[in-house]
Amino acid sequence: MKGLRLVRVVLTLVLGLSAVACSAPAPASPGGGASSAAQSGASGSAQQGVDNKVISIGMASILSGASASASAISEAAKVYLDMVNRKGGVNGYTFKYVQRDTANQPAQAVAVAQQLLNEDKVFATIIEGTPGMQALVPIAPSLREPILAASLWRV
Repeated sequence: MKGLRLVRVVLTLVLGLSAVACSAPAPASPGGGASSAAQSGASGSAQQGVDNKVISIGMASILSGASASASAISEAAKVYLDMVNRKGGVNGYTFKYVQRDTANQPAQAVAVAQQLLNEDKVFATIIEGTPGMQALVPIAPSLREPILAASLWRV
């Protein structure tokens, strides 16, 4: 079981950092004209969750309830992000994280994901726990942000 937890942590971190690091804002088009991103309502310099080379990552974590021991996943992610930041980040981008408790409850996971996106303005969210992940599947397209999940079960 501990081996699986370690694999989940590593995969979550690798996938999360890969998605974020490879999603640098698009450069402005030559001549100062509007880029296609700006024309669609999102300019490269106004990418949600990216501000002054700092990328905000939301963590929908299980901090309370019967499954609170799963918070080790988020703690490992925070330690790793802190280490990456100390080494200068990824391509000059550093990370900050905003952590919220889902208590491994589906309705709370949906509310937390929406809060991270709409209020905290994060670029991507890491969620742990199968119940919350399953609750997010139907609404994930409407959230319009990368969602990375850690779970022992198939969703």
